[in-house]
Amino acid sequence: ECLKTGIESGTSSTKDFLDLCDLWKRVEAGEFKELGFTETTVLAQCVFFFLGGYETTASMLSSFLWNIANHPEVQDKMNKELEQLLPSFYRPERICGKDWNHNGVSIKKGTVVMIPTWAANRNPKYFPDEPEKFKPERFLPENKGNNEPYAFTSFGFGPRSCIG
Repeated sequence: ECLKTGIESGTSSTKDFLDLCDLWKRVEAGEFKELGFTETTVLAQCVFFFLGGYETTASMLSSFLWNIANHPEVQDKMNKELEQLLPSFYRPERICGKDWNHNGVSIKKGTVVMIPTWAANRNPKYFPDEPEKFKPERFLPENKGNNEPYAFTSFGFGPRSCIG
């Protein structure tokens, strides 16, 4: 009921799964009537989408971490393989959608831009306290004010950040 009230009043601005797909309004308009979609089935699908991704990811990671911890020879082999592959993994690419200029840097529309995630996440300008060190406590709520909002790029940011 809370969800429906937010949508009807126009106060739903969370940009969640329903908002992004404009799904609620499409169901209410009868667009999926022949498929038997109702408000209840739409909510059930959204919950299933969330829980399905959460549960399977958590189970897989738990199993993976347990096995890696109990098989150091596999862990060593994996580390060697990852060291060879990671530079390409840490370079998400985006295509510039319009001509852009900021502080003397210009990028033309259509240019492929690679974000150097590995380097950005270790930039001493934004992480002056041992930038090379793994310090998850940097991101605790009480330290939020100490961080530049868009300095850590591993999960993206803005409307296209990681859905997890």
